[in-house]
Amino acid sequence: MPTIGNHVRLSAGAIVLGSVQIGENTTIGAGAVVVKDVPANSVAVGNPARCFDKPVEHQIVGDAQDVE
Repeated sequence: MPTIGNHVRLSAGAIVLGSVQIGENTTIGAGAVVVKDVPANSVAVGNPARCFDKPVEHQIVGDAQDVE
C-alpha cells in the first residue's frame, strides 16, 4: 500500500503501484505511473515516473518601492 504525504497533488490518470512513498508537497503529473519512491518537494512525470525538483518561487525581500 502506498504512503502519500501531505499536500500531494495527484493529477488525472496518475497510477501509484506498490508500497512506494510519496513525499510532502509533491506533484504527480497526469498519466504518470509511479513505481519508485518520490522525494518531498518534487514533480514526477512519465511512464515510469521520473522526478524533478520543483522550481523555487521568487520572493521579493524588502520594500516593493525598491524594485525597478
